[in-house]
Amino acid sequence: MEVNTIYLETRGGAGGDEAKLWAEELYRMYLRYSLKKNWKVTSISENVLQITGPTVWEELKNESGVHRVQRIPTTERHGKRVRFK
Repeated sequence: MEVNTIYLETRGGAGGDEAKLWAEELYRMYLRYSLKKNWKVTSISENVLQITGPTVWEELKNESGVHRVQRIPTTERHGKRVRFK
């Protein structure tokens, strides 16, 4: 069975405003990626996308999990660090 419609949710967890900003960034990234792939995208809510296309499940099935963004002091080389769990 070929799945061609998915619901993608991005949600800021612990971390307040920073977590919310990160979730919004991910939402925009997935939205732009989906449009570039010519998939049909419907915004269900401010953090849920319905994405339909012939290869959508195959390409996004591994996009899951928790992402942690940690601010690093400006004395270090980079402004923020992303860690995948």
